[in-house]
Amino acid sequence: GAALLGIAAARFTRLARAGCVSPVTFYLNRYRAVVWLYLADELASFAAREPELLAGRTPLGMRTMLEAG
Repeated sequence: GAALLGIAAARFTRLARAGCVSPVTFYLNRYRAVVWLYLADELASFAAREPELLAGRTPLGMRTMLEAG
């Protein structure tokens, strides 16, 4: 997802945790790590709809929510 949007993996993780993008499904890989799958079309439409979230500082409200857990 991060590569498709052209952003860092950490930023993509924060966007996903904030609920900006929703996974379609998930599975456990052979190392027992959870792998989340996202639709490429949904990621592209999110990037077109919310370009300000892909660069610069994370908005204060979203930052506060992520820090609170």
